[in-house]
Amino acid sequence: MRKYHRVETPLGDLWFSYTEKGLYSLTLPGSSPEGAAPAGEGKAGEGPSWLPAFVEELETFLGGTEADFSPFPVDYTGFSPFFVRVLEEARRIPYGSVSSYGFLAEAAGKPRAGRAAGTCMGKNRVPLVIPCHRVIRKDGTLGGFGSGLHWKEYLLALEGTVLPR
Repeated sequence: MRKYHRVETPLGDLWFSYTEKGLYSLTLPGSSPEGAAPAGEGKAGEGPSWLPAFVEELETFLGGTEADFSPFPVDYTGFSPFFVRVLEEARRIPYGSVSSYGFLAEAAGKPRAGRAAGTCMGKNRVPLVIPCHRVIRKDGTLGGFGSGLHWKEYLLALEGTVLPR
């Protein structure tokens, strides 16, 4: 069963959900409500021991300071082994850096599966924790972002990332 939590940010309400396995979804303010909590849910309550530290890291990151999401578990239920490998590789992209879809595919063991890696990034349920905003096309252009390209641009700028030209 998923539980939901809301974090008020200067940018709007951010919702995330979690299961006993870890983080399940995270919805950026103003994005699609797919990961958002059902009506009436999301009140502060007891949660896993990592919950307060996770909220603190979210606030740190959205405040423009490097945050470390690596200690927090992610629930990969429903993803293929290849997608999990791609998501784990994306999770390793350092703050302020970018990588390409092709690189993620190669690192996940399928060097010719760049498009599949892009599809995987599009299905990432926990942006920020798995920083898919740091994944760009090999030509240096942004590619896509499930929450909207304005978010990808904003998050990269927040990290001070300079895109390759």
